Amino acid sequence: MYNIVFLISKEHYNTKMSRIRFHSIRALFNHKQVNGIYTGPGWDNWVSTISVQTNLDNILKGKECHLVIGYKPLEISGFADITYNKCIRYNEMYDKEWTLKEITESKANVIICHHYNDYKEYINILKTIWQKEIDKCLTWVPHSADASIFKPKPEIEKKYDVALVGATNVTTMLGEHYPLRARMSKLLRLMPSQYRCGVIPHVGGSHSDAYTDKYAIDFADKINSAKIIITDSGAPKSRFGKYIEVPMCGVALAGDVYDDHPRDVELLKSFLIDINMQMSDQEIIKKLIYYLENNNEREEKVKAGIEYTKDFTQERYAERCVNVLTILQKQKNKYIEYINLQKEKTTDPVRREKWLNGEWLSKLGGFKKVFNKHVDYIGNECLCIGARTGQEVQALIDLNKNAIGIDLVACEPLVVKGDFHDLSFDDESFDFIFSNVLDHALYPSKFCSEMIRVLKPGGIVLLHLQVNVPNDKYGVFDIKDPQTDVFNRLPNNTEVVKLNNIFYEEFNTFNKEVLIKKI
Repeated sequence: MYNIVFLISKEHYNTKMSRIRFHSIRALFNHKQVNGIYTGPGWDNWVSTISVQTNLDNILKGKECHLVIGYKPLEISGFADITYNKCIRYNEMYDKEWTLKEITESKANVIICHHYNDYKEYINILKTIWQKEIDKCLTWVPHSADASIFKPKPEIEKKYDVALVGATNVTTMLGEHYPLRARMSKLLRLMPSQYRCGVIPHVGGSHSDAYTDKYAIDFADKINSAKIIITDSGAPKSRFGKYIEVPMCGVALAGDVYDDHPRDVELLKSFLIDINMQMSDQEIIKKLIYYLENNNEREEKVKAGIEYTKDFTQERYAERCVNVLTILQKQKNKYIEYINLQKEKTTDPVRREKWLNGEWLSKLGGFKKVFNKHVDYIGNECLCIGARTGQEVQALIDLNKNAIGIDLVACEPLVVKGDFHDLSFDDESFDFIFSNVLDHALYPSKFCSEMIRVLKPGGIVLLHLQVNVPNDKYGVFDIKDPQTDVFNRLPNNTEVVKLNNIFYEEFNTFNKEVLIKKI
């Protein structure tokens, strides 16, 4: 069972007119694998004088929280400090500056895109920001609709032959946001007089009783009152909710083809009456009249639309979200297993005795050889990643450097507890970083991004690598080619200074070393 919290102010929940986002939450909370909780400012279970985290802990009463879905998270002070998985769902993401601000400042680690074109674009945008972080998830869960509201209602009289729905004359940073709707609001006046044409006005963004669904039900009734409903994909060319709601009502849909998953676009063409901005007024009018006069062809579109929307009920939306949670949980479990495996080696008393005593002097001498060879590259503030018991740290200290090591198990004072996938140090803290454990990274790209993050500009990383050397059971990442497996994973603000063949008797399985500079 997944415990999911929907964190939203009661005022937003009660008044927001676009109920599609709340219908999907309702379906998610009705899923057999989900225990759902509504909370936030204004809800009965919310205490305004304590932190968000404390509120959640009190509400959950010791239960594991698998996901917190935030609505307008930057309006909720302390959202970023929540220790559970934090999710934002997006209907539109065309305002990149605001979207990235919201994602980064809220520290959301699960992003659900309702539009595939947004998902495609943000894969590349967030890849740069997240650098494949271990707990980050960007996914696509398409818009769906509530089939208990949006359904065929044959008892409703067809008041219109053609009706236009949705907001018109809306200007955003993209210009006219719904260009086809704006055009059609005028073009319908040119339809021959025997056809009953109308514009179903948008009822506004908020009403005090929106939570009752009365406006959604009324909208579905109005859709059912027309033979053909016109909408558009807007300037973003997105698969808006009306592309589901209208055909789900058993009404023919006319509009332009959105930019979405190729498979979905092909299915769209089976039921859409395609009209677009490239067509002349007469071409659009002619096509609308054709489908009004040819009932059989129009009904074929209607049937295809109904069949299409069966896969986009809110129940299917809930199933897709649960699948996302299942993937997240598997990733978490995989990481826990990985950490436990690595600790098994590091805490092994026989190995620790050998590292601290029998091998100490020889390893210390070996690291002194390594660092003396590269002394000109080594600044004052040094970090050793995956340092076990700290011989490399001591070697740097003996060179009069300020050095510290990190490992999953501390060995103080030389080595503190840390995870190289998520270093606890501030940005640009070190002049020099050494590591010989890249092959132990479950997420090597994250290892590289964290390593470079804490390195100062102009600083140097020295990596020792085992290239084409079989790993023991603790190695999880085989390095076969430095270019593909290492260099291509480095952030863009780096350059490779040197790649050398090496042999040190004390570390005889390492055969390559690479010097990397942060620029």
